[in-house]
Amino acid sequence: MDDVETVFRGSDTSFAIKKDGTLWVWGKNLREQLSDETTEYDMKPIQIMTDVETILRRSDSVFAIKKDGTLWVWQKYYKASTYEYKLVQVHFG
Repeated sequence: MDDVETVFRGSDTSFAIKKDGTLWVWGKNLREQLSDETTEYDMKPIQIMTDVETILRRSDSVFAIKKDGTLWVWQKYYKASTYEYKLVQVHFG
């Protein structure tokens, strides 16, 4: 992968922000962590967002702040007796 600005390693999944602001993910995918609607392990990076300024990990969640100031979270949630991951925009108020 070329033009990488930041790399972040989660517990089973890794992330990279490229200089153009695209966010890429790869790694284990047992519960759709890669946001590609599969559970296939993939070492090939998948682009999941654009215009990303920075990312931050807290516990089982990864937060992304986009260049427009919006906050997004990629978090584990409980569904049908198992855990899945979902990328959603955080709204306040």
